[in-house]
Amino acid sequence: MFDKNKIQKTNEVLQAHAIDPNLIGPTFPPIPPVTLPTGVTGPTGAT
Repeated sequence: MFDKNKIQKTNEVLQAHAIDPNLIGPTFPPIPPVTLPTGVTGPTGAT
């Protein structure tokens, strides 16, 4: 009725996902940090 090998494989996959959650879902590259100017940035021209 139940295939023990299939159940064992499913258990192995679930255990691997529990150990390393990065295996689940899509992975995206890290977002680079954004640096905003905090002081004078120079002449801006005529406004």
